[in-house]
Amino acid sequence: RRARGGYKMNPMPRGDAAEKKRGLPGRMFFFLLLFGLTIGVMSTRAMADGGATGEIYLNGQSGNDAKDGKTKANAVKTFARAKELAAADQTIKTIWVSGTTGVSGEVSLSGTKAVLKREQDFKGNLLSVDNKASFKDITIDGNQANANATAALVRVSGQLDIKEGTLIQNNKLTQLGYFQAMGGGIDVESGTVNMTGGTIRNNSANFGGGVFVNYGSFHFSGGTIEENHAVSGTESGEGGFASGGGICVFDGASLELTDKAVIRNNVSDELGGGISVGTGVASNGSDKLNMTGGSVIGNSAGSAGGGIYVQAGPVGKQGVATISAGEIKDNKMTAGGRGNNSFGGAGIYVNGYPSIYTGFQNGELHLTDALVTENTAKLEGGGYAGCPSSETHIYVNDGAAFYANSARGGREIYILASNDYGVHSGNPRYTIANTMLGAVPYRWQYDDGTEVPLSKLDGQLDAAKGESLSLNTKERGNADTLARARVRITGNSSATRGGGIGSNGTVFIGTEEKTSVSAEKKWNDHNSASRPHQVQLELYRLDSDGKETYIGYQLIQADASGQWKTTFNNLLKLDPQGKPYRYSVKERDVEGYVSQLSGTQESGYIITNSSTRTVLVKKTWVGPEGSSVRVRLYANGVEQDAVLLNAANNWRHEFTNLPCYKSDDGSEILYTISEDKVEGYQAAISGDAEKGFEITNTKDTPNTPNEPKTPPEQPKKPIPSVKTGDQADFLLFGAMILIAAAGMAGLTYRKKRNR
Repeated sequence: RRARGGYKMNPMPRGDAAEKKRGLPGRMFFFLLLFGLTIGVMSTRAMADGGATGEIYLNGQSGNDAKDGKTKANAVKTFARAKELAAADQTIKTIWVSGTTGVSGEVSLSGTKAVLKREQDFKGNLLSVDNKASFKDITIDGNQANANATAALVRVSGQLDIKEGTLIQNNKLTQLGYFQAMGGGIDVESGTVNMTGGTIRNNSANFGGGVFVNYGSFHFSGGTIEENHAVSGTESGEGGFASGGGICVFDGASLELTDKAVIRNNVSDELGGGISVGTGVASNGSDKLNMTGGSVIGNSAGSAGGGIYVQAGPVGKQGVATISAGEIKDNKMTAGGRGNNSFGGAGIYVNGYPSIYTGFQNGELHLTDALVTENTAKLEGGGYAGCPSSETHIYVNDGAAFYANSARGGREIYILASNDYGVHSGNPRYTIANTMLGAVPYRWQYDDGTEVPLSKLDGQLDAAKGESLSLNTKERGNADTLARARVRITGNSSATRGGGIGSNGTVFIGTEEKTSVSAEKKWNDHNSASRPHQVQLELYRLDSDGKETYIGYQLIQADASGQWKTTFNNLLKLDPQGKPYRYSVKERDVEGYVSQLSGTQESGYIITNSSTRTVLVKKTWVGPEGSSVRVRLYANGVEQDAVLLNAANNWRHEFTNLPCYKSDDGSEILYTISEDKVEGYQAAISGDAEKGFEITNTKDTPNTPNEPKTPPEQPKKPIPSVKTGDQADFLLFGAMILIAAAGMAGLTYRKKRNR
């Protein structure tokens, strides 16, 4: 006989010690060979009986704890007996479950090396919790490579606590008819699950790839639900829509997500990659999500709600998501599903119906203290996109900060009115905050960069006119924004609209606590034909440090009764220290008018516009120019203004924007001027307010004292004409003159000689 490996058995002669010594290895080999053959025979017999080493069987329906569990036919009945056997034999690596087994108390495989695993021919639930149980340090595996399951690994109708060390994995539901594949990992039917640790992964179903909750509750504060898959069912229409890659709640069920819970990298072919609040069909109760912490990260959906989907429903039975803290990040809406994906919502999607469908009610999202930034949409609405059937209310108090999102249009917010969306057509109502979380004014702009009036942030779009609203901002949040943001919606991307949030339903962001400021416009222009049909009023907030912050502007015009009134609504009421903000208004310049502000924030502001005139004054010099002169303007005798005229301004000035009429009684105002005294000049004012004033300054003429005056030249007497009879007198007079002259000459000569 030949041994394995080609060794030959040689006979050994008796009495020969050397030969005995040489034959010892042969005898040892022969002994080992016999031992191996014996073990092989025993193993062959065990296999013939249907068993295998390193495994036992558990069947809570037909098993018997009196048996050894080594074969399917000899399966034990209780989990406690299976654990006892596995603890006693550390070679047992697998506990095959061939029938649903009820469990209670602590369910753990601590102290063993075994895992629970679906036996390949068994399709139902592995474990059922009808009373109260807790899972810890246990792996429950669906054996999806070899088994075709039709039910979740665990069914809960009582209370189940899932703790650290729990792993529920690898279960694939293959029967995908209408409501036949619910909960790949766990199916909660009117029960309660508290998950504080552990992992649910790599499971698949039509509704709730990881977990399906029906008429029950799931409290998730720790652990991970990851890499599960909601697949489309065989049912045509929305009844077969895949819903909730990670977890799906339905028929009045609730999900509470908080603390360190993580839902990540799950996929839904249609709705709710991470979470689906409802399915493709209406619930029989209001499904609810309450998120006060945790993370929804890296999930994807083919049609709507890459991270979270919220379904509409009959009145009182709609889905409602309330989110006050947590992270919704890097989720995707791929548009690869068969459902409508126009407003897909990569981070969150809220479904709804228009008001004409009176028997239905929109899904609802209630969001507070949110930062919505760095999300992307291929079309419009990088931060938020509202469908025609949507209703959007974004308030300033505990609201959101939308900025730095990306899209083709309406980078931060986009809302569309249309009649082209079937049951989702309509005229959407909206209220949009003028100030982001952290008290930073948005100063919204349209896509073309023009400023959006504050009055356009509240209203209803008209589908018949094809109206839409696209909002963009260049502003960014501040340190207070980041400190107050308890919800982070970032890095999500939509292949259509709504990178951060998409909605056909009703969205409330923030709370409605707010204040308002009213303003009235009055005219003092004797009904001038030049009065504009509307004016722009600016709103300012006075911060606690005394800084005046521009919020935005609003249009005001006459109503049907001729009254010019407006109200600035949805204003932030309290500063970060809890003190009331103060607001004031200013009017943007109106050509030909001057405005006067009166009133208070409490009583309302009044802006009175009076038509204006311009008064010209110019200066003329007679004599040398002076260096400068000061001219004063008076209205009804009361000084209003003053100006210094000089060569630099060409000795002229225009007093502009002067009201024509008094604000109290409407009487015309008389404007006059005066000039401060210029030494050495006399001033003369001519003209009037209508034609302009001219001031002429004339140099004074100086006086010369103590100089004799030149006497005036006396006129010569005329020489009388000579008449006959007067000639003797004339000759006598001439002779007398000659005698006198001769006497004088002689006297002068004698004096000279005597010298």
